[in-house]
Amino acid sequence: MASVRCLSARLRKLEQARMPALSPLELAYGSLQAFEASIRADVDAGVLDRHDMIGPSGDGGVLRALLTWHTNRVWSCGGDGNRC
Repeated sequence: MASVRCLSARLRKLEQARMPALSPLELAYGSLQAFEASIRADVDAGVLDRHDMIGPSGDGGVLRALLTWHTNRVWSCGGDGNRC
């Protein structure tokens, strides 16, 4: 019976390791959409600079860079400069 419990524990660890980790944006805001909505709300309120954060077209700037960073999972790479 002990071997069944051990096998079950190992399987649980493997399943947890296969689940994708949440990005810092998801951890802080709950979802990527909530993060983007927060940034756009701050831009509309004048808290953040429109040109810097979303660019002249409304689809660029720092926000686009952060969304690309999230999508490419750059945040999950090691800090040693190696690509994922």
